[in-house]
Amino acid sequence: MKTIIGVGVCFFSLLGFAAAQSDTIVKFNLSSAATIGSTSLPAGSYTVREVSSSAGSAVLDFQGPNGLNRNVLAMETTEASDSASSTHVELKSDGERLHLDKIVIEGREFGFRVVQ
Repeated sequence: MKTIIGVGVCFFSLLGFAAAQSDTIVKFNLSSAATIGSTSLPAGSYTVREVSSSAGSAVLDFQGPNGLNRNVLAMETTEASDSASSTHVELKSDGERLHLDKIVIEGREFGFRVVQ
């Protein structure tokens, strides 16, 4: 069973964010490797941008170290007001690897859950 890694570990020293209705940008730093779908994300700095959205889903563009660029499908997920009080990235562990699971954006009533 997957377990959520402690929120303190999952904040990943967020560098900042800007949010607009259709132009969401989140910057974060992964301190260790993780996966997103079948793609391995090495440790390093990342920028995530919402490039399109429709009917509760969105395409997120991940840009990372060494020119890494991946588009990923994500579903909008409703957030409790206390979890949306800060911008953060959440990871899950399957016992072997960390997987990027969710992006929560401060001040928004929804976040993005990455489709695995």
